[in-house]
Amino acid sequence: MGGEKPKTILTDQDAAMAKAISLVVPETFHGLCTWHIRQNALKHVNHLYQKSSQFCLEFEACIDLHEEEAEFLNAWNSLLVEHNVSKDSWLHMIFQLKEKWAWAYVRKTFIAGMRSTQLSESFNADLKNHLKSDLNLVQFFTHFKRVVNGKRNNESEADFESRHKLPRLKMKKARMLVQAGNVYTPKIFEEFQEEYEEYQDTCIKDLKEGLYVVTNYDNTKERIVMGNPMDQKVACDCRKFETHGILCNHALKVLDAMNIKLIPQHYILKRWTRDARLGSNQDWKVKHVELDIKAHFMKRYNELCPRMIKLTNRASESHESYVFLSKVYEESNKIIDDMLAKIYVNEESSRMIHVSISIANDEIDNNLDTLGCAKGIKKRDCSHQNKKRPKSWVEKLARKRNRYSQKKKNRKKI
Repeated sequence: MGGEKPKTILTDQDAAMAKAISLVVPETFHGLCTWHIRQNALKHVNHLYQKSSQFCLEFEACIDLHEEEAEFLNAWNSLLVEHNVSKDSWLHMIFQLKEKWAWAYVRKTFIAGMRSTQLSESFNADLKNHLKSDLNLVQFFTHFKRVVNGKRNNESEADFESRHKLPRLKMKKARMLVQAGNVYTPKIFEEFQEEYEEYQDTCIKDLKEGLYVVTNYDNTKERIVMGNPMDQKVACDCRKFETHGILCNHALKVLDAMNIKLIPQHYILKRWTRDARLGSNQDWKVKHVELDIKAHFMKRYNELCPRMIKLTNRASESHESYVFLSKVYEESNKIIDDMLAKIYVNEESSRMIHVSISIANDEIDNNLDTLGCAKGIKKRDCSHQNKKRPKSWVEKLARKRNRYSQKKKNRKKI
C-alpha cells in the first residue's frame, strides 16, 4: 500500500486484535463487525429475543438507526429498563465497546459503506468449498492458490467491463450522471445514480445564510446542509460522503440550488474511480512507488486491442490493404523489439549499478569493522558458513524413506 495506513479496520470481538491495532496503528479506527455482534446477541441474550419481538427492533435501532449520541444513550437505557436486563448481562459488556459498533459513533469516520467483515467471510466460505480436513499443508496451499486466482480473475473481468461497457443511464441528458458514468466504477455509479434519483424527490424548506433545510417526500426527517457556491462545497449532517465517499441526495439538491451541474473534483474519491489502481505513491523511505504495475499493462492492452481489431477488419477487405498491413506489422514488430531491448538493457545496467554500490558499501563497512577491532579480541571464525546447511527433519525423513525404498527394490532384484 506504499506505506499508507488503513483508515478503518473491521474485526470480530477479539481482544488480542484490539490491543494490537491500538499499539501498531493508533490512528486507525477499529470497528466491530455488526454481523458478529448480532450472532453473539442471539447466543448470549436469546431469552430476550424469545420473550419479546420488540427487543430485536430496539436492539437493531441502537446498532444502525440512532445518529446522535444522546439519542442512542436514551434508547439504550430504555432498552435495558423495559426488558429488565440483569446487571451481569452480555449487553452491559458490549455497551463498553459502543464506540466501535453503534452508528452514532461509527458515522464519524470513513467506513466505505461497510459495517461487517463480509469480504473476509465470503472468501472463507469460498475456501471451505475446496478444502477437506485431511489435506496436508502442500494440498491446502494448492487449493488456496486456486481460490485466490479465481478471485483475481473475477476482478480482472470486472475491471475490463468497467472500462469497455457503458453504464446504463436512466436520465441520458443529466450532465452530472454522464460525468459520474465516465468516472465511477459500475458499482459506485449505480449507488450514485440511486442518490441522484432520490434528489429529484427532495425539496428545500428553508434557506438562511448558507444553511439549507432539505426534506424528502417519503421521509419527513429534516437534513441540514451547508453550501458554499464560491468553493463549490457542501456538507450534510447525514455524513454520507464522510462515511461512504459519495454525495448524498441532500447535498446534490443543494448543489443544484447553487447552479452547480457537475460533481466538484474534490468530491470524487480516486478509490471509487475506474483508474483507482493506476498511479503512484511514496513509501516510508519517500521513494516513488508504482501502486500496481500490472494495472498499467492491462490499461494499455485494453486500449490497443479494440484499435488493432478494427484496423485488421478494415485491412482484410482488399488484398492491397492486407499486404500493406502485413509489411507494417513486420516493421513495427522489429522497432518494438529494439525499443524493448533498450529498455531491458537500461534496467539491467541500473540494477547492476545498485548491486555494485551495495557491494562497495558492504566492503567499506567490513573495513571499518576491522579497523575498529580492539587488540586481543579474536576474530570470529566464519569458516562454517562455507559448509552445507544442516538438513531439516523433513528432509532427513524423506531421505530415510528413499533409502528404505531403494533397499526394497534391491532385495526384489536379488
